[in-house]
Amino acid sequence: MTKAEMYWVPTRPYGLRDAINRYGLATGSMRSVAIGSHANYNGHRVEIDPPNPARQYWVAGYTWAGWNVVRRGALQECLEAALREHGRGALGSEVLVRVTSDEEAALCESMGFVPYGDEARKAHEATWRTPLHDEVTGAFVTDQHFSIGAVGTLANSATLEEYKARLDALFAGRRAARLGEGAARA
Repeated sequence: MTKAEMYWVPTRPYGLRDAINRYGLATGSMRSVAIGSHANYNGHRVEIDPPNPARQYWVAGYTWAGWNVVRRGALQECLEAALREHGRGALGSEVLVRVTSDEEAALCESMGFVPYGDEARKAHEATWRTPLHDEVTGAFVTDQHFSIGAVGTLANSATLEEYKARLDALFAGRRAARLGEGAARA
């Protein structure tokens, strides 16, 4: 095979607040899953898998409260179904397909898919993703362990430096309050 093995419809860009909503939705309850199932920031990664010895057809699907099959059948049918899912316009959606022949690669290219790899992803994300996006998981973990308001602080920060300074100030305030309580008890 001379062409790429993975093809991609790049991630539909989303903002910081959308990233926060996506993370919160993914870590919430089944109720939040139901509420967020129609949210426009809730794009799926549709993966298209090739046939294997156990099944002789392609499968397009995504994970959302379990595995959801978009289409089973020929490669072209699965590509079309995946593009329809991506075409709903949900932020964060993307499509990945693993091909096993040059003919399959050519079909993907003819339908607008581009070769996928770490460099392609990084180049695409550099056009819309900010350093604050990378702090979303940490902010949720910080709130889970310290209940300090890190997610709200992140959402209201314009730069990574501002976020870190404001977070440091929140922790400093908490330390000062604890030291003050200790002095008052003594």
